[in-house]
Amino acid sequence: MDVSANLDTAQLYLNTGLLERAAEYLDAVEEAVPEEARGAANAEWLRWLALRARLDLMREDRAACAARIGEGLALAPQHVDLLFLRTLIYWDCARPDEMFVSLLAYLGAVAATPPGEASRYEYASPAVVRDALETLLPAAYRAAPSRAAFREAVEQAARRARGNELFATVLALLERIDRAEAEKGEADGTGGAAAVSGNAAGGDGEDG
Repeated sequence: MDVSANLDTAQLYLNTGLLERAAEYLDAVEEAVPEEARGAANAEWLRWLALRARLDLMREDRAACAARIGEGLALAPQHVDLLFLRTLIYWDCARPDEMFVSLLAYLGAVAATPPGEASRYEYASPAVVRDALETLLPAAYRAAPSRAAFREAVEQAARRARGNELFATVLALLERIDRAEAEKGEADGTGGAAAVSGNAAGGDGEDG
């Protein structure tokens, strides 16, 4: 069996929404790969795990999807596709803190991937990275309970890794979000995030 060709076909069916046809090819690959070949050194097996996780996610089987992702990341912690799919799971489950952390891991993995190897990942393309930065990261940051801690952590990382475009880009994005919300708060008469945090720390401002 040509495992690579079968994976290509399964991916094509996933891209066109033909889930049962994709499942047929993925099942065939699973049967063809022996247990001893299902390791970190087998890039095709890692790709199978990512495609299978994607199929499970499209079927709304979160438990199966999470299991595939966990198995894959245990073998290859920097696998771009698995990290991106994990981010989507957290988004689907409305867990913005975990989603934000997962996005940073995904973006870091993309940045660390040599240019010649990026093509073997489905989610390492500039278009997907741009969507992660412009859509997913802002959504996670705005909803994250640990938002202030995340901003501080990114600031520290940016200082430690001067010249690192990833942290600089993420920090600029977070600053832009905070600034826009502060300006909106001032326009609404609420004083923005600073006023909210100040009120929380100091009560209503009146002496007892």
